[in-house]
Amino acid sequence: MGYYLKVFAKSDATIPVSWFRTGYDQLGCDVVLECDPGMEDCWRSITVKHGDGRQICFVERNVVAPGSIAAQTVEGYLNDLSYYRPRSGVEWVGEFLHVCGWSTG
Repeated sequence: MGYYLKVFAKSDATIPVSWFRTGYDQLGCDVVLECDPGMEDCWRSITVKHGDGRQICFVERNVVAPGSIAAQTVEGYLNDLSYYRPRSGVEWVGEFLHVCGWSTG
Protein backbone atom coordinates (compact mmCIF):
# COMPACT_ATOMS: atom_id res chain seq x y z
CA MET A 1 0.00 0.00 0.00
CA GLY A 2 1.27 3.45 -0.88
CA TYR A 3 1.07 6.76 0.90
CA TYR A 4 -2.18 8.71 1.30
CA LEU A 5 -1.84 12.39 0.47
CA LYS A 6 -4.47 15.09 0.80
CA VAL A 7 -4.16 18.33 -1.17
CA PHE A 8 -6.08 21.30 0.21
CA ALA A 9 -6.88 23.95 -2.39
CA LYS A 10 -8.08 27.50 -1.88
CA SER A 11 -9.27 27.53 -5.48
CA ASP A 12 -11.27 25.10 -7.57
CA ALA A 13 -8.68 25.49 -10.36
CA THR A 14 -7.03 22.14 -11.04
CA ILE A 15 -3.71 21.17 -12.60
CA PRO A 16 -4.54 18.56 -15.27
CA VAL A 17 -3.30 15.01 -14.70
CA SER A 18 -1.51 15.24 -18.07
CA TRP A 19 0.77 17.92 -16.58
CA PHE A 20 1.86 15.52 -13.84
CA ARG A 21 2.40 12.75 -16.40
CA THR A 22 4.63 15.04 -18.47
CA GLY A 23 6.69 15.83 -15.38
CA TYR A 24 7.21 12.16 -14.56
CA ASP A 25 8.07 11.43 -18.19
CA GLN A 26 10.66 14.23 -18.21
CA LEU A 27 12.22 12.73 -15.08
CA GLY A 28 12.36 9.33 -16.78
CA CYS A 29 10.10 7.73 -14.19
CA ASP A 30 8.04 4.65 -15.03
CA VAL A 31 4.87 5.90 -13.32
CA VAL A 32 1.18 5.39 -14.07
CA LEU A 33 -1.36 8.01 -12.96
CA GLU A 34 -5.03 7.07 -12.79
CA CYS A 35 -8.11 9.15 -12.08
CA ASP A 36 -11.80 8.76 -12.80
CA PRO A 37 -12.46 8.57 -16.56
CA GLY A 38 -13.19 11.98 -18.06
CA MET A 39 -11.93 13.76 -14.94
CA GLU A 40 -8.33 14.46 -16.01
CA ASP A 41 -8.88 18.23 -16.03
CA CYS A 42 -10.93 18.41 -12.82
CA TRP A 43 -9.81 15.41 -10.75
CA ARG A 44 -10.73 14.85 -7.13
CA SER A 45 -8.33 11.94 -6.65
CA ILE A 46 -5.34 10.40 -8.41
CA THR A 47 -3.73 7.01 -7.88
CA VAL A 48 0.01 6.99 -8.62
CA LYS A 49 1.59 3.59 -9.36
CA HIS A 50 4.94 2.19 -10.37
CA GLY A 51 5.03 0.77 -13.91
CA ASP A 52 4.66 -2.74 -12.44
CA GLY A 53 1.37 -1.76 -10.76
CA ARG A 54 2.56 -1.31 -7.16
CA GLN A 55 0.86 1.71 -5.63
CA ILE A 56 3.03 4.70 -4.73
CA CYS A 57 0.32 6.96 -3.36
CA PHE A 58 -3.30 8.00 -3.47
CA VAL A 59 -3.84 11.76 -3.71
CA GLU A 60 -7.13 13.34 -2.72
CA ARG A 61 -7.87 17.00 -3.53
CA ASN A 62 -10.36 19.04 -1.48
CA VAL A 63 -11.26 22.72 -1.85
CA VAL A 64 -10.97 24.59 1.44
CA ALA A 65 -14.00 26.83 1.85
CA PRO A 66 -15.75 28.10 4.99
CA GLY A 67 -17.71 25.27 6.57
CA SER A 68 -16.31 22.60 4.22
CA ILE A 69 -15.04 19.22 5.36
CA ALA A 70 -11.58 20.31 4.18
CA ALA A 71 -11.73 23.43 6.38
CA GLN A 72 -12.76 21.28 9.35
CA THR A 73 -9.85 18.92 8.61
CA VAL A 74 -7.38 21.84 8.58
CA GLU A 75 -8.76 23.02 11.92
CA GLY A 76 -8.29 19.49 13.27
CA TYR A 77 -4.66 19.51 12.12
CA LEU A 78 -4.10 22.83 13.84
CA ASN A 79 -5.66 21.53 17.06
CA ASP A 80 -3.40 18.45 16.98
CA LEU A 81 -0.14 20.24 16.15
CA SER A 82 1.01 20.32 19.76
CA TYR A 83 1.43 16.51 19.65
CA TYR A 84 3.98 16.59 16.80
CA ARG A 85 7.73 17.11 16.59
CA PRO A 86 10.05 18.70 15.68
CA ARG A 87 8.76 21.90 17.19
CA SER A 88 10.23 23.98 14.33
CA GLY A 89 8.15 21.98 11.84
CA VAL A 90 5.03 22.38 13.95
CA GLU A 91 5.53 26.14 14.09
CA TRP A 92 6.11 26.31 10.32
CA VAL A 93 2.95 24.32 9.50
CA GLY A 94 0.84 26.37 11.91
CA GLU A 95 2.17 29.65 10.52
CA PHE A 96 1.65 28.47 6.94
CA LEU A 97 -1.98 27.45 7.52
CA HIS A 98 -2.74 30.74 9.29
CA VAL A 99 -1.01 32.89 6.64
CA CYS A 100 -2.83 31.06 3.84
CA GLY A 101 -6.11 31.84 5.53
CA TRP A 102 -6.86 28.15 6.06
CA SER A 103 -7.55 28.72 9.70
CA THR A 104 -10.21 30.59 11.59
CA GLY A 105 -8.00 30.82 14.69
